Amino acid sequence: MALFSCNECGGKVSDNASKCPHCGAGQLKSVGVSGGQRLLGVILVILGSGLTIFIFDSKYASGGMTTIPIILIVLGIIIMFSPEKNKNQRNDE
Repeated sequence: MALFSCNECGGKVSDNASKCPHCGAGQLKSVGVSGGQRLLGVILVILGSGLTIFIFDSKYASGGMTTIPIILIVLGIIIMFSPEKNKNQRNDE
């Protein structure tokens, strides 16, 4: 458990607290994906696309082998277009 200063009143607040115990201001939190996670999304899309091209050009085109690259592409797109981490969003629960 770490303590940091409240942005509103300067009082000490635990990193586990959702509000400042002194003034009641909501504390900042990180949401979304980081740059490294976004890069992972791009890599998944490229890998999935490459596997799709390989599978459709080979003998593996029949059966369930096409499902894996499509899942990789979809996961990559979801990660790429997820909101970026923003430390300016307040946790006002």
